[in-house]
Amino acid sequence: MAKKYEKKIFLTRVQQQDLFGRVEKDVGPEHFVYFKTGDQLAKQLESELPAAVVFDENHVRNLPEFVEDNFTKKPGLRFIPAAVITDDPEQSAAFFSKCHFPVTLIRRDSFDELLQFIESALKPSVKVKFWGVRGSTPCANSENIYYGGNTSCVQIQIPGYDKLLILDSGTGIRNLGNFTSNYSSGKIEGDLFITHPHWDHIQGFPFFMPFYKKGNTFNIHMPEQYRGGAKEILSGHLTKTFSRLRSICLHRT
Repeated sequence: MAKKYEKKIFLTRVQQQDLFGRVEKDVGPEHFVYFKTGDQLAKQLESELPAAVVFDENHVRNLPEFVEDNFTKKPGLRFIPAAVITDDPEQSAAFFSKCHFPVTLIRRDSFDELLQFIESALKPSVKVKFWGVRGSTPCANSENIYYGGNTSCVQIQIPGYDKLLILDSGTGIRNLGNFTSNYSSGKIEGDLFITHPHWDHIQGFPFFMPFYKKGNTFNIHMPEQYRGGAKEILSGHLTKTFSRLRSICLHRT
């Protein structure tokens, strides 16, 4: 049955083109973008987001280190599904055992596994991205490099819903804002739902870059509190007392 997809798969040039030729025929060649080197792929990721990436373990030198540097250490890119074409999945699993970026290992001659991975990545679906999961206070500790460092912020992507949908504005919302600003070419519309105004759910609010770009519009929702609603509570973050926060958040690091 013919399938229609709108996204792209980034791949490093693989040795067995017959396998990918079969996959392209089934899915559609317009969804595949090949790169001669891992560095070229990494460069493209600075301006364009694929539905998934596929690496040939024989084509990218020090592949575990490559994916750590270009995915784990870059907020937002770690959400991209990734697969590694390998001759020996068990041996490759040992190489990636300490890698904080999850990869799917696919045997080089396994057409069905590769096709399933690509179709799953291209199929429209609800996606939940956790930009912050910690309570109380952010912690920049080594054990939190994968998750647990930033406070509460969740993004939900729904097919057909074009607005930026966010739950809570803990410190994780700063990375979400920087990431969104980098990959958005036009105006951003969004809905922010704050479940309750405990500090770990609102402390990133002033550091969300899209708030400060002209033309962007956001609806902010929060249950009424005994000292007022969302406007009364959140405006305190942006008063003259905290005016330096605005200048800080506009300087990306």
